[in-house]
Amino acid sequence: MNREVKGKVVVVTGAANGLGLAMVTSFLDQGVRFAILLDMDEQKGKESLANLKQKFGNDRAVFYKCDVSKDLDKIFETIKNNHKHIDILVNNAGVLDEGNLKRTMDINSIAVMEWTVKFYKYMSLANGGTTHTNMADYPNAWEDSVNEFVEDLKSNYDWQDPSAIGEGTVEIFRKADSGSAWVVEGSRSAEKIKV
Repeated sequence: MNREVKGKVVVVTGAANGLGLAMVTSFLDQGVRFAILLDMDEQKGKESLANLKQKFGNDRAVFYKCDVSKDLDKIFETIKNNHKHIDILVNNAGVLDEGNLKRTMDINSIAVMEWTVKFYKYMSLANGGTTHTNMADYPNAWEDSVNEFVEDLKSNYDWQDPSAIGEGTVEIFRKADSGSAWVVEGSRSAEKIKV
């Protein structure tokens, strides 16, 4: 599989701001031909798209309002019809809804699996290869089940800029083998970890 990002088409969920937007920006900086931003926050998504168009040009990105737990089939058809193929899928969307754990599970787990399966089949047929990156933002993911873990992490690791995650995501795309786990800490390069 070609690990070069130049000329590729990337889809990033949860891309209106924060880590997702940093990933999109890094992919575009590295020469991705086109970025598809998906997010529930339509206002922020449109603002981010306008900023990306100003920086990279009008023909390098598009935004679609999308709830990953509900809109898979509709968005998949839109992407397939409007963009013909994609090369990279980054499942970045995530929420912590303490009042609705089902919603948290639907977005953080079920949607990741559903999107990966749906896009895997399409990407395999369309291009002969696929890349999926599943992101986990632990400080925001599963408060009840990882609260102690998160507190430990917060006390042991420095805050990092979202752009470091964005750059690390591109680096992981270029280097990672299927099924491997990688981490980006601080401003250091991404590194493979044993799980």
